Amino acid sequence: MVANPLHSLKRNNRHAVLEQLRHGHPLSIAEMAGRAGLSKVTVTKCVDRFLKDGLAVPVGKGGQGGDGGKRPVLYRLNKTSRLVFCVKIDEVHLLAAFTDLEGNILASHSAHYHPETAMDRILATIREAFDMLLERLERPGED
Repeated sequence: MVANPLHSLKRNNRHAVLEQLRHGHPLSIAEMAGRAGLSKVTVTKCVDRFLKDGLAVPVGKGGQGGDGGKRPVLYRLNKTSRLVFCVKIDEVHLLAAFTDLEGNILASHSAHYHPETAMDRILATIREAFDMLLERLERPGED
């Protein structure tokens, strides 16, 4: 199957814009375009999609430029729009956690196991941790 080059380009552009938003401070379309090396039109299309998907939020207006023009809208990553499930496994310990998009831990669980534990049992422990942590996040304050 041949990859669609236009699809790849759009995905790469969205990734470049998302990387700008991940840095944490509010940015205008022009700032993101300059930093990512993309046109303002391309960045606007990406930001519009992120707004629609809930990945970005407008956070106010920027300062007025030297030309006295309209103040730009500033955007930032909506860090709570998605959850990230992370797992760290070593010889005898498993740590599972859900984070927001900035990496802040929202809920975590650790488990110890014998070094000779079968991989299917470790995977089952990960699934159990996922379900338990997700339930904990859906019912805050019920620990």
